[in-house]
Amino acid sequence: MNIRPLMLSACLLSGMTAVNLSATPISGMFSIDGNITVSAAMITWANTNAPFTPNQANVGENGTGSFASLDGTLVTIEDLNSGTEPVGSTFGPDQFISFNSAPAGFPTLLIDYIYPGVFSSAACSASPAVGQTCTPTGPGGGASPFSFANVQGNQGTPPIESEATFTFGGVTTDGGVWEGQFSADFNVPYQTVLSTLASSGSVTDTYASSLTVTVGAATPEPGSGIMLGSGLGLVLLSLGSRRLLKKQHLQ
Repeated sequence: MNIRPLMLSACLLSGMTAVNLSATPISGMFSIDGNITVSAAMITWANTNAPFTPNQANVGENGTGSFASLDGTLVTIEDLNSGTEPVGSTFGPDQFISFNSAPAGFPTLLIDYIYPGVFSSAACSASPAVGQTCTPTGPGGGASPFSFANVQGNQGTPPIESEATFTFGGVTTDGGVWEGQFSADFNVPYQTVLSTLASSGSVTDTYASSLTVTVGAATPEPGSGIMLGSGLGLVLLSLGSRRLLKKQHLQ
């Protein structure tokens, strides 16, 4: 028997195993911000710096874990289409976020679920008032991901502003799971935002988000309320936190 080929095969297998075992799955938190454009069937993205490059977003500060070294860099974020990425139903997973300045082979985020908004549509067309909430009807009468709330305006702005939150989730290419809470602020009531969307076909605004990546976590059933950001409580907490931050910024 020729032992040398067997020894070589064993060494190669051992090396491959060592590489796999030494690879550390990504985990931690990071934030991104940019411009978002919403139309009846599409969500598209761009960064906030001229020339407002499509499908780019800015990574914020204070990233943790695997993302701590990526502060101030860019990510590539893919557009979403309600035809292939429907709200409230599992799909894909489809490519969503990749990290432009990460080392070669750094895992990417795949999206497979868009959570429905948590409010009813009853007050979507009501006369604007502080405290109203609304999740509008989506394309073709389907679900919408947006949870709107009318809030008290800040000094120097209209008396009623609005905020929208929306939650996405998915998996990473190295076997983890992630979830992201996105939000956008408007200096007009959400009724005006929805009217603009209906009349012009799209609305563009800035957004901010916080995304959490977990190593090897079991994925709960979509809509079960277990995953971060999927419940009404976190939506309200997010809205309250953003109002507090805006107030502190003005002081």
